[in-house]
Amino acid sequence: MVIKKNNLKFLITLSIVFLFSLSRLFAFSYYYQSISLEDKDLYDRIYSALINNEKTIINIFSDFDHISDIYYMVLKDNPQIYNVTNKLNFSSTIYSNDIVENELQFDYKNLTNLEINSINIELENIKETILNRVKHMSKYEVAKYCYEYLILNSYYDARYDDQSIISVLINHTGVCTSYAKSYKYLMDYFDIPCILVEGTFTQSNESHVWNMIQLDNNWYHVDVTQGDASNQFVDYSYFCITDSQVYKDHILSKKNIVYSATSLKYNYLYKNGCYFDSFDKGKIEKVIEKELDKKINPILLGFEKSKDYLLARNYLIDESALYKIFLKRGYVLDSLNFQANDNNDTLIFILKDNMTKLNIIYYDFFSEDQLDKDIKEASSKNNNINLVFKNSKDYIKAKKYLIDDKNIFNILEKKKSINFKYYDEINRMDILL
Repeated sequence: MVIKKNNLKFLITLSIVFLFSLSRLFAFSYYYQSISLEDKDLYDRIYSALINNEKTIINIFSDFDHISDIYYMVLKDNPQIYNVTNKLNFSSTIYSNDIVENELQFDYKNLTNLEINSINIELENIKETILNRVKHMSKYEVAKYCYEYLILNSYYDARYDDQSIISVLINHTGVCTSYAKSYKYLMDYFDIPCILVEGTFTQSNESHVWNMIQLDNNWYHVDVTQGDASNQFVDYSYFCITDSQVYKDHILSKKNIVYSATSLKYNYLYKNGCYFDSFDKGKIEKVIEKELDKKINPILLGFEKSKDYLLARNYLIDESALYKIFLKRGYVLDSLNFQANDNNDTLIFILKDNMTKLNIIYYDFFSEDQLDKDIKEASSKNNNINLVFKNSKDYIKAKKYLIDDKNIFNILEKKKSINFKYYDEINRMDILL
């Protein structure tokens, strides 16, 4: 079969229109649902013109500001429309018979049909790749994976002026609008209701765009841009958060009427036991120890109230409690970084890949026989011996048994001299061989 050049061009154009149209079938069109029937007619005309690459629409009877609002609603609902810019022109012609003809003019990017077709193929491949990874996952896990995917495969660059999905999904760099559109594009594909939300990020006092998604009939805020703010790790403190959490450092635009987000069910920190509604030293220490044992990196702690966050920050950092916790777990803190986000009441502890981890032997109670056995086994491997006891009473007994009573020399018969290091505040004793 031979396809002539003109026929090939027709087939490519047809495929482009089909893909754009098909995408809308799966899109969650929040802004379309929120407007009047008259505005829906204008929305449909704009949408139809954009997917067919029409440059103008005539006979529009509305003011430019209102038309602009509807135009941007179309773009927010339909991130698959990436080949137009945010520029919009409007002209009016008044004829001698007093008839006014309004014309809306779109500004398209300089992309050929072949280039658009190539972009569409690449976008389909990206979705297929993600689908193969998440096809057995729950909706929550899919939403989380896509959040991670965008963060790990892109980086924020305020100099990048393309605000479409191309910038983040294909060129791997962009700004908040392109992050938010890309996330909605993926959520639409996986049939997870998602909208774009506009407002201000208070830390920079700049306009900002993020998302809301619906899981099990509950809505949550998702800010992929802030999740990628460090360019070093995935910050989950902006994934599936509530109104009270997001509005600590976001201000909603007055034009936006969005869903209420009050559930903590799928909040990442809450779901993983790292969200605190009060300041509790014991609970905080146990959570950090649990995360260390699970090799979670970074470790994130979130607090409902700012006063509890400040108490925790002071306790862990200023009073060196974090140092004691890590020391107790056998970590050397020469390669630990931390971030204290005062704006959203979150503490982040980042463990570097080369962080030193000692072999700690834990004891729930003091036992001479077990102590003798463990020390002999560790010494046979020429390892330093790091002992930690659950309570100070047994720790004192062990010190007396090994050092005051000099039983350490009976256990390690060939050793003439042995060095000890004590951490009485955490019931830890190191035997240096």
